[in-house]
Amino acid sequence: MAMNDISREEIMAVYPKVAETMADALGCDVADVKLDVSLIEGLDAESIDFLDMVFRLERAFKIKIPRGKIVENARGDLPEAEFEQKGIVTEKGMAQLRSYLSEIPDSRFKTPTFRACSRPRRSASSSCAHSAMHRQPRSRRAAHEPCMSSHFAAYSFVDRITDFEPATRAAGRFAVPAQLPEFSSCLVAEAVGQLAAWVSMAHIDFRGRPVAALATETRFHGAAIPGRSLDLAVDIESCDDDAVAYSGSASVDGERIIELIDCLGPMLPVADFDSPEQLRERFALLLTSGALPNRFEGVALPAVTPLELVPGRSLQATLAVPESAPFFGDHFPRRPVFPATLLLDTQIRLALDLAHGASPWKEGATPVPVRVTHVKMRAFILPGQMVDLAIELAPVENGMAKAALRARIDDRLVATARLEIASPAAIGRRVVA
Repeated sequence: MAMNDISREEIMAVYPKVAETMADALGCDVADVKLDVSLIEGLDAESIDFLDMVFRLERAFKIKIPRGKIVENARGDLPEAEFEQKGIVTEKGMAQLRSYLSEIPDSRFKTPTFRACSRPRRSASSSCAHSAMHRQPRSRRAAHEPCMSSHFAAYSFVDRITDFEPATRAAGRFAVPAQLPEFSSCLVAEAVGQLAAWVSMAHIDFRGRPVAALATETRFHGAAIPGRSLDLAVDIESCDDDAVAYSGSASVDGERIIELIDCLGPMLPVADFDSPEQLRERFALLLTSGALPNRFEGVALPAVTPLELVPGRSLQATLAVPESAPFFGDHFPRRPVFPATLLLDTQIRLALDLAHGASPWKEGATPVPVRVTHVKMRAFILPGQMVDLAIELAPVENGMAKAALRARIDDRLVATARLEIASPAAIGRRVVA
């Protein structure tokens, strides 16, 4: 149906729900989402925001929005050889793109522009994620050759896949090494995400791998204890060359300690990050005898320097990503990236410290994370980068506090999330021991 065939009455019938959904994705007021507003110029939407909006609109209206057609439609009758050459869009191709995407300001088109990927069915959303997240200088990559002793050890949290239904669901286990001082909830979430990654990579024959981008909601019910095993489970909503959408959980002795709800990871070319052959071999091992347990030796969180503190209200700090660390040998061997879960772990710890200075917690109460929502990774964080962290804590109400978490690099927003904090007594929390 062409736009001219849609009446204003039809538009207004869905507009309130669309505006609410888009405002939630963008973190703005519903009143700001007007019919004539430019998402890019007026609401500062970036590529990951469009991915988020599509993800949320599909759930809100129970529909599937077609993807992978922008390049095809923009090219029109122009032969592919004239549209792009050796992966780079030609001048004629750029003219076609500018004409087709007329709502995008000309300044947003960069030259040279690389075609997202030669693989079929790469969507506009995952292409945007590819371009936004794939900006790692080759000189820096070359300085971080993979350490084979770290591969599948320094940041891998699936020992065995115990149940597997291709592209649909899986269950797995991970034995938390007893010698560790702790195994944080964010690492538990990472384990669930890694199980989903194995399912999705296997489904597309290891052409791509998902990267952390969106997590609608994560619920914390308890803490993992070193020496115990995590039972992991994932349900795959959809999985293709574009992205994987999934939910999952982790349990200890039948008691659920974490839930991940409506997560989305765009697929990027797997060979840019890891060896497809080694991943296939590892997957076959996980499906059969399983990997040797207890290879994970723990991970040290990066140094954080506080810059400005308003007790109980706000904190600004700088996180120094190390130039090298064992986990880079696993995340990822060919293109090291600072794990999003380590960033979130650091932010949550800082938010909890900040919450200690808030009132009115009951005397002796120690706030704990209850729920984190709207997790959005906008760009990769690379070895050696300095990340500016900002945490804003709302007043405590009914034993609960909410915190806004933001991370920037050179004034560019790279990650956002919203955290809910409460005292264990207020939510009946207990540690799984």
